[in-house]
Amino acid sequence: MAVIVEHCTCGDTITGYWAEDKKSGSGRYKYANGDIYHGEWKDDFKHGFGMYLFQENQSQVEGIWDKGSFTEGQWLMPNGDVYQGNFSKGKPEGPGKFKFSSSNNTLEGKYEKGKWTSGDYYDKEKPNSSPAVATVAPKMTTVPPPPKINFSPPPAAATMATRKLSKPL
Repeated sequence: MAVIVEHCTCGDTITGYWAEDKKSGSGRYKYANGDIYHGEWKDDFKHGFGMYLFQENQSQVEGIWDKGSFTEGQWLMPNGDVYQGNFSKGKPEGPGKFKFSSSNNTLEGKYEKGKWTSGDYYDKEKPNSSPAVATVAPKMTTVPPPPKINFSPPPAAATMATRKLSKPL
């Protein structure tokens, strides 16, 4: 397995481990639009633990990837709100929990087909009250800056090679 740095004519840059001409092991993929994936690969797919930072809105997902799809973990919003749970086709799906940074309140329940369907809203201001049934998520507000990610390159001891790609991967 070798560490390879690739620069695509589309503007993407890939740094990481390769085996049998496929991304395999840990690596970093910076897309031309500024998005960054840093994590594990298997047979050219995001697979295992990884983090994806969306440049446009500075949100981030981190957790488990399976054959290129994000399936379980947390979604960190730029305002400090966090969703933890399962995902399908890039959206929350199944059981999950939202924690709202501005109020420290929590919404626990279920997503179906990308929409909130049922759950309990826990109000930290009223600790002795029973959870209220929530039909919609509370409005999210902007508070702190986005979370920081430590994108560390592969170990320097590895063999480095550079290739130019003629088309995006």
